Amino acid sequence: MEVDDHGFIWCSTNSGLIRINPITKNSSVISARYGLQNQKFDFSVSHKDVEGNLYFGGSNGYVRFDPSQFTLDTLIPEVRLTNLLIADAVDIKVVDPAIFRKVQLTHKNYFVTFEFSVLDFIDPENNQFRYKLEGFDPDWIENGTRNTATYTNLPAGNYVFRVQGANSSDVWNREGISINVEVLPPPWFAWWAWCAYIGLFAFFSWLGKRTYDSYAINRRANDMAITMRENEERAYDDIQEHQELNNELITVAHHHNVATLALIRDFIEEQKNYLADELAADTAEKCIDIVTSLERLEGCLFFHDNGLMADLRKYTDFIFSEKIKASHIDHESIITINDVTPDLIPADLASPIALVIHEAVENAMQHAFVDSSTANYLQVSLSTETENSSRSTLSITDNGVGIPEQLTIAPANTMGLGIIYSMARKLSARIEFSRHNGTEVSLTFANQSMNKVG
Repeated sequence: MEVDDHGFIWCSTNSGLIRINPITKNSSVISARYGLQNQKFDFSVSHKDVEGNLYFGGSNGYVRFDPSQFTLDTLIPEVRLTNLLIADAVDIKVVDPAIFRKVQLTHKNYFVTFEFSVLDFIDPENNQFRYKLEGFDPDWIENGTRNTATYTNLPAGNYVFRVQGANSSDVWNREGISINVEVLPPPWFAWWAWCAYIGLFAFFSWLGKRTYDSYAINRRANDMAITMRENEERAYDDIQEHQELNNELITVAHHHNVATLALIRDFIEEQKNYLADELAADTAEKCIDIVTSLERLEGCLFFHDNGLMADLRKYTDFIFSEKIKASHIDHESIITINDVTPDLIPADLASPIALVIHEAVENAMQHAFVDSSTANYLQVSLSTETENSSRSTLSITDNGVGIPEQLTIAPANTMGLGIIYSMARKLSARIEFSRHNGTEVSLTFANQSMNKVG
């Protein structure tokens, strides 16, 4: 730690510098956005010279600066409500907060989650938030860097949800945002329900006074309750039977698909034995590899909400494991990063994405890395765009030798690029290739279902 001429305390950490105001107790994180070429500093490596300059050293050298010339970003950041999740007894609804200024909940909405953001993307991990539901929370809730707030089983009434945010320079937007929240009472507590209760009470009182036949009334009520219970149990049994039948059909279809793919693979392997041409044999081997990849995808399919969904994160782990085993270089020198979303994806959308992942990983393992390299990494990422939740991006990045300049994408002049380009067309995706410091393949495509299942 060092104290500058203005009394500010400067601390070095593994994540940049921190400036502390000893009077206000406020702290600010100084990171790469302010020009630091190195954010990891060593312990007890600091100095202040006679001119007031501060020095902090790390494994990559040292940084020197005049703290009197340092100014923090004082622009008040904008706060936005980015997402709204409302759950009822059936499912979870994702609502676009831009289309309304008021949230109306019923007794079935047992929880609601607000997602918000500070529009400062230079160091978003250090953005801070506080929120308050007026009429429910007695005071502001300090939420730190978490950008969500969840409320469950709110009582009926009118509320105002407010959010304040600060950027990484600890500049707060105290105006923030607000949204009205109305929680409707359950139907059995509405005014017309009370009127019905009073009317029924008066009716049965009059009927009981007239007939004195309470026993018959109770007996009829019990019979009706038993009938309703039996009908409910029968309906539940029908639903369970229907669900079991669906699961059985999905299981049968899955085993059939796996068996069919195995037969296709065995057929191609048998045909390969009769191919004299080396190129034809290589093509047959490639087809076998693709069929095996589709078999792996079958093992990652699940039946969810009356639909067939795929876990591409699990599939990518399978592909990494198999391709590393088949790689010609030292397995210990390969680092794989699986950033594929854990959300389930519809099977018809997952199939072309899976083939792109397979081809890109295959090409990287076979052609991108060289034996002399001791640090090779390969990253696969699949996520929904932050600014446009209806579009998703798949990217495969490596630090290998890069795609040769003579190779073209459209039309593709290799089988691997041809398969990737063909799958991109099926997805109606925008495809981009980068040859800088390795290879990056990026596909951006429309997707309406990825974020609806978690």
